[in-house]
Amino acid sequence: GQRAAPPVRQQSFYAVASPTPGMTPPAGGPVGAMTAPLATQGAAGPTAPVALEPEQADPWALPPEEFWCNVVDDEEEREREIDRILGERLTLLRRQWQSKFFGLIELRPRNRDLEELREHPELFVWEVGGDSSALGKVLEISNADDPASGRDIIFESLRYSWSMRLVPSACRATRVVWKSNANKDFWDSALLDTARKAGAWAIQNNLLPQLEQGLENLSRAVPLTDSPETVGFCISSMNRLWQLRRALPLNLLHCWRHRKWVRIHVVAFGNEDGTLDFLVNRCRAAIDVGLLNVYTTDRLPYWHASIAKNTAHMCSSEDIVVNLDGDNLMGPDFPLSVVNYFQQGLTALQFEDGEGTCGRIACRRRDFLMIRGYDEDAYPMGSQDIDLLSRLRALPGANVKKVPGGPFSKAIPNTTDMKVACCSPVFEGLRWGRMDTANRTFYQWRREDGQIARNRGLQ
Repeated sequence: GQRAAPPVRQQSFYAVASPTPGMTPPAGGPVGAMTAPLATQGAAGPTAPVALEPEQADPWALPPEEFWCNVVDDEEEREREIDRILGERLTLLRRQWQSKFFGLIELRPRNRDLEELREHPELFVWEVGGDSSALGKVLEISNADDPASGRDIIFESLRYSWSMRLVPSACRATRVVWKSNANKDFWDSALLDTARKAGAWAIQNNLLPQLEQGLENLSRAVPLTDSPETVGFCISSMNRLWQLRRALPLNLLHCWRHRKWVRIHVVAFGNEDGTLDFLVNRCRAAIDVGLLNVYTTDRLPYWHASIAKNTAHMCSSEDIVVNLDGDNLMGPDFPLSVVNYFQQGLTALQFEDGEGTCGRIACRRRDFLMIRGYDEDAYPMGSQDIDLLSRLRALPGANVKKVPGGPFSKAIPNTTDMKVACCSPVFEGLRWGRMDTANRTFYQWRREDGQIARNRGLQ
């Protein structure tokens, strides 16, 4: 079929075109075509229409459709030729990467001159969001120590007096490892790809991923923040990869510039759906910089919310612990909001904003330990979050607040059946509503009996 004219080119043509005297662009904007004849306005009033001469071609008219098809074809052929010149290995590197040392980078030829590229087949490394000067270049060279072993891929820094070699045995399609005697760097593209897919899915499902703001945080040009207190986000997950892969990558991006004092702790209870593989492979860039800590255990064969959440919280050593369900989108700069509230004298917070965010509770780690966490002596689902918050409110000097999460703090929708899907078959036929009602009653009796600290004597 025929290709339509690329919209960006229509806008570009419109931006640079200048109407001739006596002519105005049509109401339809750049897509509309000006038609002849035109009427001219003189001192005596309108004159008869004047037809455009051939040499007075309408400057507002777009080139014929065949022109755009040729442009697209030429561009595609140029891209293929660039790949041929670079060769298979350099072509695989021609994309955006997240570098542990350089931040968000992009590898591409220095310009579009094919003759220059044929003479010097190399890629230049540019910092996304940084200045216009290249960080370095990547090229293939012969192995001077062992010519028979083939050619090496080298990164030469243009800002520092060092270079690194690519380590083929440690690389895969989405991860590149560079080493020298004194330096080592990791380039990862999996988190970028996964976050972009998560952002597209969120938009399709009427959620606000704030993806572009998150990607900006990856740039080394964005300064890291400081905080008087550290924050640990605690996530527990069992066979919920379909939600975790759409929430966690975005949350990692939004915490990236706070990684000096923020940690995200994820406990994967089992790996039946590939959760652990996803965390280790698709989120590896966040592990490299210390933002993400991953744990796994087979000691919980069936889901129990209180046990799982207590496990995740005990992995955190930060000043403030925040329960973050695996389906929650925290939004930009949520860690700063948490610390600001605690600096104002709050002792516990519930960031609830609609379905699925009831469990987003923040408190000081010492208070969580004092009340001995979530009550595990209950049905596996229901009311554990409300009970925890009520007991935090009962502590001496408590100052607890419920904070609306705002438009960016949302959760991926769940059904009540999904909430109990991984519970023990012992509770088969017991729906979430009945569990919630029973737990609510048990918890209230215990609070009325003065039982603020729970789980005493449990092994």
